[in-house]
Amino acid sequence: MILPEHSSIKKEEKAMKWTSLKAGILFTFICILIILKITVNPSTKRVSITKDLIVSDFQGFGSEFNPFIYAPSNKEFTKVAGTQVLEDLVEKLRPQIVRLFIYLDWWRNHDTEHLNSLERTLELTKRVGADVHLTVAGGWNSPLYEEAAWQITAIETAVALESLIVQKEFTNIKYINIGNEPNRTQQRPETHVSLHLALDKALRDFGLREKVNIMAGDITAEGRETWLPYITEKFGHVLDSYSIHLYWQYTDKQDYIKKLSGLRNILAKAPASAQKPMLIMEYGNRGRMEPGMSAGPETGFDLEGVHITESPIAALDLAGFMIRALKHGIAGMSKWEMWDGHYTSTDPNGLIHYGLIGIIDGQWQPKPAYYIYSLFTRTTRKGWEVRDVTTSRNSDLIAVAMHGDDEWTVFILNEGSKREKVTVQGLPKTLDMREYSFSLISPNRAGEQSTWRWGEDSPFTYEIPPRTLTVLTSLEIENF
Repeated sequence: MILPEHSSIKKEEKAMKWTSLKAGILFTFICILIILKITVNPSTKRVSITKDLIVSDFQGFGSEFNPFIYAPSNKEFTKVAGTQVLEDLVEKLRPQIVRLFIYLDWWRNHDTEHLNSLERTLELTKRVGADVHLTVAGGWNSPLYEEAAWQITAIETAVALESLIVQKEFTNIKYINIGNEPNRTQQRPETHVSLHLALDKALRDFGLREKVNIMAGDITAEGRETWLPYITEKFGHVLDSYSIHLYWQYTDKQDYIKKLSGLRNILAKAPASAQKPMLIMEYGNRGRMEPGMSAGPETGFDLEGVHITESPIAALDLAGFMIRALKHGIAGMSKWEMWDGHYTSTDPNGLIHYGLIGIIDGQWQPKPAYYIYSLFTRTTRKGWEVRDVTTSRNSDLIAVAMHGDDEWTVFILNEGSKREKVTVQGLPKTLDMREYSFSLISPNRAGEQSTWRWGEDSPFTYEIPPRTLTVLTSLEIENF
């Protein structure tokens, strides 16, 4: 028999235990909600467009065009696929600048096959609205570098330009330089400057100097410390722009960041008369090399065993480079290169397969980097300004903005492994903005995700998936 007071005590103990249990369950539930909020709804990161002007007149995003694509060296390569689909893909991409090699032997020897191929390639540049940068190539041991040949080389270059610009009316040819990567030849900086001074005189004698600009350098990044200071001092007041080539291991972004910072520091020390635009006229990333593989501009494989030119991972790495290049003041950049193909050799082992477009299963098809590149070429315009963008500390975001004629585009790359909630500040009000993206966690094609109007009351907030490039633009892109 249980006494009444003992029964009351037992009931109170049970009630206290149940209350404690409920409190414990509630505490655990709250903890779970907090954890979920941290992982699923991350804290908002701020992306702020500043008033800091980095580049006042951006010259464009583009690529190298192989001038031999219509020549006999590529007849067998393009026999099945032809060139029409290739041209359609190039026109859709709409590169803004194009770099092309020319060879003075074509004019010396009246080489109609190669001149015809060059002219067809230049016709394609006109259709896409690109400005052309020509590089006179001649081999690593060419006599065009020798002092005795400077004058004749300069005059022959002027003759070639007169035939292309005046006679053939390729008025979109805007820049010329002599020699590819001269710091890797027997040239010295003094030779390079003297050769281009002779070119400046020849262009003036032919009445072409007002029609075409001179670009000097075209050196690899390894030569920047010795070549660029000399060029800026001795020739910077004459030339119109500098150019450099830059390659890196796709797993080592600090390598290209160091090289970009070095370029900016060198130009900052140049005389005021030598403060000219810096362009990157060749760039690309490299992968893991296998035994017996010869090093090239873009060779090797990613960590998943995919060739670097077909790797979505490497493609996203290119986006990181392009954004950082803009933030370091680069005024234009040309990717090596637009399409696969042969240059002078028909040897199958001599195929240049570093293109944004290649022949796959007998047909021209875009590679992953093509879609990355379309997000830059289709959402910007030549002549736009580049504005710096700051991001919240301790985030994996990098960003930059471009604008002109009341149009805006913002590039935001999430390089991290977590979803980021982002608020964009600094855009003009009442803009209709469209969002496009390329992500490693979804189909690797650029596409429109949404359209929204910039609000009057507060900045727009949205989430960027991990390892994703997001582009916000006020431009209306047709057939993206």
